[in-house]
This record gives sequence, structure tokens and C-alpha cells, in this order.
Amino acid sequence: MLNLVVMNRYISWGTVVFFMFILARMEAQTVESPDLPNVFVIGDHVQEYERLYLKNINLLEVCKDDMKLAFENWMHMVEKMDDLSQELGVDLKGIKLWLNVFWDAEGNIKHLAYYPKPTSKNIEYNLLTAFFKNFVNSYQLPLKASQDFSHYGSAAFPTLSDRLASKSQKN
Repeated sequence: MLNLVVMNRYISWGTVVFFMFILARMEAQTVESPDLPNVFVIGDHVQEYERLYLKNINLLEVCKDDMKLAFENWMHMVEKMDDLSQELGVDLKGIKLWLNVFWDAEGNIKHLAYYPKPTSKNIEYNLLTAFFKNFVNSYQLPLKASQDFSHYGSAAFPTLSDRLASKSQKN
């Protein structure tokens, strides 16, 4: 009988220690890795990317579930990407991407992850990464939030507004 009581104590302490270990690991995972670059290809830095993705609210929440406002903010950013590409002479025409953008509460981009879609025009990843690094350092979303937020979406270049403007110039 004494052995059972002693064994139950060890199991209890063992269980407590196990759960403390699990909680410590979970908390460590919520800390942002300083090694995560500002711009990277989706599929690189997988663990850090997953941690970052889980700790942010999304753009739609920041826009109080207003789809139109969230879309307008997303398109504002994509149009500014298009504008910057033209200023720098970077040809993005035909590029189609999945983008995951992580902003701080002030609307500054902290991280931008991208991956070309299968139907995208080919472009060197290092050129695209360099372009996005420039963009991340120069762009601020005209939206403020109470905490960091993110959005996963897509972009195609030239943007729709760019195509409509060039169409109206032809007419």
C-alpha cells in the first residue's frame, strides 16, 4: 500500500513537471524570432513563419469585419507596390503572387512573405526579394490598430487600377 502512495506522488509530480515543460515550450514559441528576415519566400523559415502567423489578428478584424474597407486597404498596398516597381524600373507585369503581410499596430510592415503562383511569369527570387525589401522600408498602411495584424492574400501585376488607367488613355 505504501508503494502505491509513493508511486502516486511520483506520477503527480511527474505530470506537473511534464505540463510545466509543455507550457514553457508553448510560451517560447510565441516569442518572435529575431532571425526571421523582413522579406522571405513562403516555405523558408517555416517554424518562425508559423509562430508569427499564429500571434497576429487579421486585417478584417482591424477593419471591424468591413470587407470593403479591408479590400481597399489591401489594394492600396498592392497599388503602391505597382507604383514603386515602375519608379525603380522593376518589371512586375505578369507576376502573380500569394502574399502574407505582417504589420505592426502603426501600419508599418514588419514582415512580408511571398510565393509566386504557378501561372506567374518567372522572376528571380533574389530580385523580387530585393524589391520587396525596398517596399517594406518605404510603405506604411494608412490604418492603425490596437495590436500587430496580418493578411494573407494574393496580388497580380499590373494592378486592376493600372490596367483601367491604361485602357482609358487608349480611348
